[in-house]
Amino acid sequence: MSRMSAADGRSSGCWPAARPPPSIAQSTGYNRGWIGQIARRFNAQGSAGVVKRQRTTSWRAPRMLSAQQQEELRAAHEASVRSM
Repeated sequence: MSRMSAADGRSSGCWPAARPPPSIAQSTGYNRGWIGQIARRFNAQGSAGVVKRQRTTSWRAPRMLSAQQQEELRAAHEASVRSM
């Protein structure tokens, strides 16, 4: 049962799954908690809530070396490998 607007194809904000989350989890290989989280995001934000977020919320710390320092380190490493 999908609740899509005929005018623009956007969701009305209700999880469109015809099956319960445990069944979806079993068939997709994801756990029930993750399926529930995706369903909550969809219900709260519509299709915008289920886009890939990997690049939008980076957890990585800033680099410790500048680009120049990285290049110097790379060159020093290559020189040490060649001398072996």
